[in-house]
Amino acid sequence: MNTPRRYLFALLGAATLLFVSSCQTSSSSPSAPSTPPLNVSSVAQEITNGVGLVKTTVTEGTKGPMFVFEEVHTSRLGQLQIAVMLLRLHDRYGLKKIALEGSIWSGNHLDGGWYQNSGTKQDREDSAVRMVADGEISSSELMAILFPDVEVYGVEDASQYGQELKVKGNPEVGYLVSIAEKGLSSSDIQKVNLLVRQKKEKEALEYVLMSDPWTKQQYKSLRDSSNVSAEGTIERLRGIQAKARELGLQIRSQDAQEMENEIHFFETASQRSVTMVNNALQLPGAVTGAPEAMIIGAAHSGKVTELLKQRNVSFALIQPVDLKTEQGSMSGDDYERKTNGGWARNDAGSLGHVLNLHRKPPPVIGRIAGHSYASMQLAGILLAKSARTGGKFPDNVWGQLSALPDIRIDKNSITRDGYDVIFRAWLKQDDGREKEVWARLGSVSQLAGHGGGNGGNRDHGRKTSNDEPSDDKKNRQSDHREDSTSSETLERKLIDATEELKAENAGRKGVVKLGADVLAAFGSTRAEVIGTPHISS
Repeated sequence: MNTPRRYLFALLGAATLLFVSSCQTSSSSPSAPSTPPLNVSSVAQEITNGVGLVKTTVTEGTKGPMFVFEEVHTSRLGQLQIAVMLLRLHDRYGLKKIALEGSIWSGNHLDGGWYQNSGTKQDREDSAVRMVADGEISSSELMAILFPDVEVYGVEDASQYGQELKVKGNPEVGYLVSIAEKGLSSSDIQKVNLLVRQKKEKEALEYVLMSDPWTKQQYKSLRDSSNVSAEGTIERLRGIQAKARELGLQIRSQDAQEMENEIHFFETASQRSVTMVNNALQLPGAVTGAPEAMIIGAAHSGKVTELLKQRNVSFALIQPVDLKTEQGSMSGDDYERKTNGGWARNDAGSLGHVLNLHRKPPPVIGRIAGHSYASMQLAGILLAKSARTGGKFPDNVWGQLSALPDIRIDKNSITRDGYDVIFRAWLKQDDGREKEVWARLGSVSQLAGHGGGNGGNRDHGRKTSNDEPSDDKKNRQSDHREDSTSSETLERKLIDATEELKAENAGRKGVVKLGADVLAAFGSTRAEVIGTPHISS
């Protein structure tokens, strides 16, 4: 479970999938009608159906409309739900521009073209959805690699984003303990000492903090991240400092310095909100009246929406239904691996586990290690399906395998065990080295949510006969419909993935899902994957 501090940093985007650049100021927008042609409120309600919540809408403005999505970077469920909303906004209203926190402003969008010719459309969708569900890529990255007409831009400044929190301990708690100790009675002290002798340090700490009404409330606020903002956090930390001064307390020098470091960190986070809005309002090729999306950590939303109002931008603030749930979230260890440039998923049998043992490639769609990771998954899907469908195996898919970027597959290693496939590949890393990876693949026929099946009779907010797009919507869709992925099928895959996470459907031990009907076990040697039980049904 995430600690309060780690959770707060996840809200702020202290570590994300992408990189950052130098800030540029917002350029003036061309003249536009006083009200954008899209009805922001009704569009927001439509795209959030079943997967999101509309928190705020501002319908008047000469700029926009901007659809701002709050995220918690540790929430895999939230990322899947944001992906559904971005997909609906793209397919129904022609979304083409996405501004992304955690990535440097360079004026250039992320390159997802390397992915768009790999395998079949269904295989690309399956692999991309699985990477989001595993926490390896974000909702915006999924849009960038699946849709040629979607451009994702970083909107951060390198100097601001590169600020690190220089805190080793927990200065807030140190302050609060000193404040609470001031009012402890002799019986309270005896109780605390008894708990310490019994090695119940956590209970002793909470007893001290709960003994004083003021520190009890502050400690509750520290642990409750339901209404966190950078500005609110700064105000709370300054209030704790003021209380200590009022009582004339001598605070440990380490706690005092680390409290100042923490305040500085959140002051920079607040400044980042200004930078992100400036850059989001100057995306190349943006047209007033066409929808744009902005993806930010929830701690930035208060400042961002205040700035959008000041800049006369029509917008909606939206959050996924599962913004802050522990269920379906990365663990603290998963998140720290991603923070350090590794792969989030690290359980036995996963591709991330094999790669993390040797180096920690940044899981970024614009980097070689990201290409290689995705290519290995797509190669597994292609081989597993080919083994089940028949034909001259593996020659019938070798042309597609050979075209996958930044991977070298050993054709001579490819063998079949029933419908299972075993093969070796070398995955290219960012420094030019290669990592040998073995895989055992299996296929499971007629899995729920596969292909064009109905995936059950669930209604996930998709259009019905009574929800057909208006002529205006059809006109908006006409310029991107030809190259777009079918939203019906992809949306179903995304929502099926959220339901699997909620059901904790992880499958058998040591085996991971690559797509709707393909399972895999990865290892560093052939012996590791040979020892995995037969996978295919």
